[in-house]
Amino acid sequence: LIYPCHRFVSNPKYSIGDIVNGIDIQKQYIYSHSIIENNNNCKKCDIKYFCGGSCFYEMTKRNDNNWVQKDICLFHK
Repeated sequence: LIYPCHRFVSNPKYSIGDIVNGIDIQKQYIYSHSIIENNNNCKKCDIKYFCGGSCFYEMTKRNDNNWVQKDICLFHK
């Protein structure tokens, strides 16, 4: 299975494809652009597409779509 991040490897629910069938583009979109679009802190940021948004794993783990790692945000800015 292929995952959007190594931190999801133990959870097949977050697989975005496999080496035989390739990557499911819709699932990949969920784990990339939707991070920015659903996070109120990210969607108003001027560098959101440079940064890529918050860590999806941490957002999922914390059950908080608006979570950001403030020190990383400051670093990117």
